Amino acid sequence: MNKLILLIFILIISLPNLAFDNNSDSLKSELASCRNPKKKAILLMELAYLEKYDNLEEAKSVTKINLEILKELGDQEGIAIGKSYLGVYYYLENQFPKAIKYLKEAEKIFIETKNNERLDKVYNNLGISYSSLYDYNSAITYFHKVLELKQQGSNFPEIDKNLINISTIYYSQGKYEKCIETNERALILTLQKNDHEATALVYSNLGAAHERLGNYKKSVNYALKALDLYQNEVPNTLSEIRTYTNLGSTYMSQGLLDEANYYFNLTLDLISGSKYVKQKIVVLNNLSELKRKTGEINAATILVKKALFLADSTTNNEEKLISLETLSNIEQDAESFKNALTHYKQYIFLSDSLMAVSNFQKTDLALAQHELAIENVKQEKDNNQLLLIQKKLKTITYFTYILAGLLALWITCLIFNLKLPLFAIKLSSFIFSFSLIGAVIMYLFLQTNLINELHFIAFFGLNALLILTGGIFHVFMCQFLLFKISYE
Repeated sequence: MNKLILLIFILIISLPNLAFDNNSDSLKSELASCRNPKKKAILLMELAYLEKYDNLEEAKSVTKINLEILKELGDQEGIAIGKSYLGVYYYLENQFPKAIKYLKEAEKIFIETKNNERLDKVYNNLGISYSSLYDYNSAITYFHKVLELKQQGSNFPEIDKNLINISTIYYSQGKYEKCIETNERALILTLQKNDHEATALVYSNLGAAHERLGNYKKSVNYALKALDLYQNEVPNTLSEIRTYTNLGSTYMSQGLLDEANYYFNLTLDLISGSKYVKQKIVVLNNLSELKRKTGEINAATILVKKALFLADSTTNNEEKLISLETLSNIEQDAESFKNALTHYKQYIFLSDSLMAVSNFQKTDLALAQHELAIENVKQEKDNNQLLLIQKKLKTITYFTYILAGLLALWITCLIFNLKLPLFAIKLSSFIFSFSLIGAVIMYLFLQTNLINELHFIAFFGLNALLILTGGIFHVFMCQFLLFKISYE
């Protein structure tokens, strides 16, 4: 069956790997003359990020150390950069919930600092991380956010690659019509840019999606277009091998065995040595099944045994399973039922083992998704608590405005010798005292840790003392203001 080609563009966008040596030397040179602690911390993280494939643990360690330095210095932009890199490191370690946690923290800061260039990469990495957890709805949401960011620019840079990413999610969801529609949008852009590599990828993806819908003629047409580009414009042996294999599989699905045989043999001609062993096993299994269908039992047996040997030597259990099933079917066709049963038992045993591994992986995935869900709930709770504190702090601000307004009124009366009625003086003094004590008490609750540091009774006593002080202050202010600005 056709497989949608893995998106090399995802890695290009999110995990830059071009010109590493030059960039590394440039950063080292800049570091040697750097005296600014903020800039130096960021440069060290950038260097660690470039060299992450050499030593991932070292990259994480360097990033964490410099992240703490940037936190002490209060550099929000640098903090966001560090967290975005930690997100990538945890992704590379398959710790997807942790990766998402750090990436979302970076996302929040980059939104505040309006750093769209960094935000674009964070959105893309979030899309990749969510797709690794099979949370395709979240993944596609973030890929669309990347698209929206890029469309804000005048040149619409690399929108085609984002469309390809989105189409991949649709394919994984089984939404083949949407996958086709999105790839067709990407195709217009790749053709306009004359980007042969991206165009070949789009053609391959269109071929895979049409094959899933049973549109075999369209599938073959797009696969041949991709093949033409791989052979003439962007030589890529691995992609060429996969395209030949997919063409052979598509023809075999239609019962066109001669055409299938032609493309499978072209695939074998391309594969040399041990460089493309996995692809060789796939095509040997396919050819063996084809020979079985045409009644060439001996040829089918030779081919499947070659595939089985290679699958065993490379621990490729998925293809080994296919080889055992095909071998059992061949022996059954040859009426060698004892051998057929032996191979079928081996097939069942391996199938059960793979099922156990699959169940374990599903459990592990479910735990990761649960961990992420708990983190999301915690984050939402923290956000709600923060929102409540902000509302209370806003109340303190209102108290401050009232205090400032009353002070301004009293000072104005004193300067210009204005007189106020008795009730106005008493009321303004009460409001002033109430606002002052209210603001101080709210500040103690929200901005200090006194309630934990002091015994509850001591903290309660402190607040009672403040209220008493407010009452005394109110009486004093009344007397003072009556003497200064009252005409009664």
